[in-house]
Amino acid sequence: MRVSEKISEQEKRWNLALEGSQIGVFDVDLATGHGVASETWRALAGFGFDEFTDSEAEWKARIDPRDWPHVRQANIACIKGEAVKMQAEYRFRADDGRWHWMRSEARVIARDAHGRALRLLGTMTDITPLREALNRVKSREAELERLIASAPVAMTVLALDGTFLMANPAFGLFAGYPEASLIGRKLQDLPMTGERLEDRDEIHQMLAGTLDYYNTEKHYIQPDGTEVFGLMSYTILRGNDGEEPRFICQILDITERKRLDQMRADFVATVSHELRTPLTSINGSLKLVLGLMSKELPTKALHLLTVAHQNCDRLGRLVNDLLDMQKFASGKSTLEMERCEVTQIVRQTLVDNASYGQKFSVRFKPLVSIAQIWSRIDVNRFQQVMANLLSNAAKFSPEGGEVITEVRRTDKMLVVSVTNSGLGIPPEFRDKIFTPFTQASDTSTRDREGSGLGLVISKEIVERMGGEIGYESVPGGSTTFWIKLPLDETEDAASDLDGGADAMSAYAELRKGNL
Repeated sequence: MRVSEKISEQEKRWNLALEGSQIGVFDVDLATGHGVASETWRALAGFGFDEFTDSEAEWKARIDPRDWPHVRQANIACIKGEAVKMQAEYRFRADDGRWHWMRSEARVIARDAHGRALRLLGTMTDITPLREALNRVKSREAELERLIASAPVAMTVLALDGTFLMANPAFGLFAGYPEASLIGRKLQDLPMTGERLEDRDEIHQMLAGTLDYYNTEKHYIQPDGTEVFGLMSYTILRGNDGEEPRFICQILDITERKRLDQMRADFVATVSHELRTPLTSINGSLKLVLGLMSKELPTKALHLLTVAHQNCDRLGRLVNDLLDMQKFASGKSTLEMERCEVTQIVRQTLVDNASYGQKFSVRFKPLVSIAQIWSRIDVNRFQQVMANLLSNAAKFSPEGGEVITEVRRTDKMLVVSVTNSGLGIPPEFRDKIFTPFTQASDTSTRDREGSGLGLVISKEIVERMGGEIGYESVPGGSTTFWIKLPLDETEDAASDLDGGADAMSAYAELRKGNL
């Protein structure tokens, strides 16, 4: 009695577990066609084996005719022993007329002496929600493929190792290959310059989930030798559980933009060089006349020649700024970095630019003597930056104003600041202050000469020296531009005093035109 009770109790637990998991169980006597089924199976199928004379025929009748062939084949293979188990997914019509997706799995659990199957035990599960989810995923993937294929912008889908999984016609046109021929190849195998896809730090960040996308420029060479440039945007497409992520890459063809940029750079360089020679000649002649004959010239003529000389100087500075911009843009500008004592260089720069302050009736306050501070800089370029900051401070200071320059150290950085009083920088102009050819449009500043390139060039120089440049401005109060550069304290400063003095002598000779 206890054994039967235990068996009964065990059966109840199994039935509860099966009901909770919504798995229907059936057991069929293959010799008679009769069978038994669990309550869950009855609920899923809509009938029991004992409700029809031929329950198997009723089950077959409810299977979608499109699915019956592979279900039948799976059944036959299992019963004949050609397969360990029967496994099939199919559409099944319930009592309410609606179609459900079912998955059945069954095994032959008894055979006679001749190997003929006697009993079939199996399960049936409603997988409609899973199928609907998979269909939605497939529909989205199909829609994504249609969008990529029809997109006017070059797009491709890549495996994690850079293998092409899909490429649209626009990408084939950009790369110079039929898109079908790219499938299976790797992006990094195409003739190009730059880093390999899998070597990019951004790829690892995207896989880790810390970066959503990243952009990069690539330079490709088509099969016929044509060079093309593309702005590539990568994003990651994460699949379902167990599916490997993929990259979606969009490429904006910027070849024409690059060509126009190069044309512009060549034009600026050509015009600047062509202007420099005659300007130098005119300026030299005017300087000679003003130097030798200024006392003999009529007042009006002297005034006109002085204005001409000043404008020649101004045009010369503009040409130099344009040439600097072109060199930086083309990557042809190099810096001659050396370890220098910066305080003395700043002090000398104040002396060199004092006349510019006098032009606007502004005084450059002498640098207060402080301890020596060393950094690795290109001295000539550093002085160019200081001259730009000092000239701006002078131009935008009121008459009788004072420009204060400071040199100090903070943490591991050297800080040089230039402060002036005045109107301050208008709030609406602050985002454009380091943009080429931009100047504040306030009426009080329109008569201030300048190309709008000084701060842009200064920023480029400072950043190339490993530093940064910025500003702080209070409307109607003071404006401070500052430069931060890494300190160089690798040696005792005293050991380089002679080197610093020699360097300053060389810079003085440069200013005189002897070097």
